[in-house]
Amino acid sequence: MKQDRGASGVCRYRREMAVFQPIDESLLGAQVDLEAAVKAPYTSRAIPRPLLLGVLAYLAVYGTWLVFRWGPHGDAAQIGDAAFVPITLVAVASAHRAAGRCRADRRIWQAWSLIGLALVFYLLGDVAQLIYESIGTEPSPSLSDPLYLMFYPLFFAGLLRFPMARSRHGGVRLLLDAATIAIGAGSVVWFVVLGATATESTSSFLTGFVASCYPIGDLVLIVGLIHVLLRVEVRSAHRALQLLGAGIGLYVVADLIYGWLELHSTYTGGGDVNALWMTATALFAFAAASQERVSAASHSVEPDEQLLTEQGSRFVALPYLAVAVVFALLIGSQLGGPFFPTLSLTLAALAVTGLVSLRQIISQRDLLDAHRQLSAAHAKLALLARADAITALPNHRALASTIDAELARSKRHERSCALLFLDIDHFKEINDACGHAAGDRALRELGELVNKVLRSMDTLGRWGGEEFVAVLPEINAEHAMTIAERVRQTIAAHLFDIAGGTHLTVSLGVATYPHDGSTRGALLDAADRAMYAASGWGATRRSAPPIPSPPASRAPAAAPRHPTNR
Repeated sequence: MKQDRGASGVCRYRREMAVFQPIDESLLGAQVDLEAAVKAPYTSRAIPRPLLLGVLAYLAVYGTWLVFRWGPHGDAAQIGDAAFVPITLVAVASAHRAAGRCRADRRIWQAWSLIGLALVFYLLGDVAQLIYESIGTEPSPSLSDPLYLMFYPLFFAGLLRFPMARSRHGGVRLLLDAATIAIGAGSVVWFVVLGATATESTSSFLTGFVASCYPIGDLVLIVGLIHVLLRVEVRSAHRALQLLGAGIGLYVVADLIYGWLELHSTYTGGGDVNALWMTATALFAFAAASQERVSAASHSVEPDEQLLTEQGSRFVALPYLAVAVVFALLIGSQLGGPFFPTLSLTLAALAVTGLVSLRQIISQRDLLDAHRQLSAAHAKLALLARADAITALPNHRALASTIDAELARSKRHERSCALLFLDIDHFKEINDACGHAAGDRALRELGELVNKVLRSMDTLGRWGGEEFVAVLPEINAEHAMTIAERVRQTIAAHLFDIAGGTHLTVSLGVATYPHDGSTRGALLDAADRAMYAASGWGATRRSAPPIPSPPASRAPAAAPRHPTNR
């Protein structure tokens, strides 16, 4: 079994297994802030630097071209259409790679596959439009229209495929908020583009139908955007969905500006609105690039209460903003009419609705603050329940969970791991001679000292009394013995801050999976017996199973010791 691992192995281990985070010592009397221990940061895949810099440079070049219009003036539309092809190709490739990283979760894989397919149709529409620009003629509707229109339902279907961890509460409230925002956004689309397009006289029914499909597609994307903003999603796609939401919003704005310009016959190919579409496409590429790799073991669709609280506080004002938008459109449509009675009653209704909405916003924020405080208190209690009160290391219960998790991971990947059992020699004499306060200081100091010797992926905890256990992932017996000997020597050479300076010695036992046992109990028994054997031969020696016969002066223990509580 290969045990030599580089940095990539360490990263893989940390992604798969949640390592115990020691409790912050502020709860134990130390002067350290607890907030950093309570907050679990979002994990997000960094956007590759070449992709980020390359796309930003491309956007900068295109923006410069929009300002200075290099090249023949008559070719502006063709140049503008051609500029979409590279950036859309990048977005398609990013979506394809994101889907490849998520094959372990079928829904996320389908989501990115559908988004990638939508971008393919968008790319084909750009190519068709570029061909029409090259030959100088374009029918209405043209082949590019169905290609562009396929983008909307496919992208929307991709958004819906992202797994949604439903909260136990607030399902109806979420639905009402989504409906309110959708009506408000739909009113904007209707007022700016769709209403005028639907009532405009056209040369044929097909032309009018196709022209109406674009703003309807914007409505579909708006519903998808609401789905992204108000959902409770898994963390692996958190950053990706944020960027997708930003891209959708920018894309809809660009569509509305384009529709308004078309209605007023002022749109020209290669215009400034193209920059908005191009930036939205770049955000789609960044979103796909930031999608984390999903493994079957790490993926979860359980509600994330911290994520729910943060999203609720971030988007709590959106439904009220939608109400304000509808009233603003209503007032704008009545400004040319008489003040009494229609406009005056509309203003009164707006004032009442605004006051009620303001009251609701304040109440909602108070509730969110209370929920955030309760969540922080719950996290503190959870840490206290899993940490030793004296050393701030994982306690007996937390160590048992860590051992079980590491054994399961080692079995799944067919790798070895080890347990290191450590006992402080003659610790009762220290308590009797110097007092329990000095003994507590020695326990804390020893825990800090051993943690400096162990690897960053190892987990050290207090098993009970003067006994400590270290969980050593992905290690063979020889390497584990080397670390145990290094721990023993480091402790023996250290001058502990008790009784004016005292040297301590420890007995160590090592057991490895699968050689010495395949269960937590078997490994702990083997490591404990090995520690006894080492103690029997000399207080500062360490050993590993099989157990040698102890000296006649000290009989071996009949059974492993159980931890004692102090």
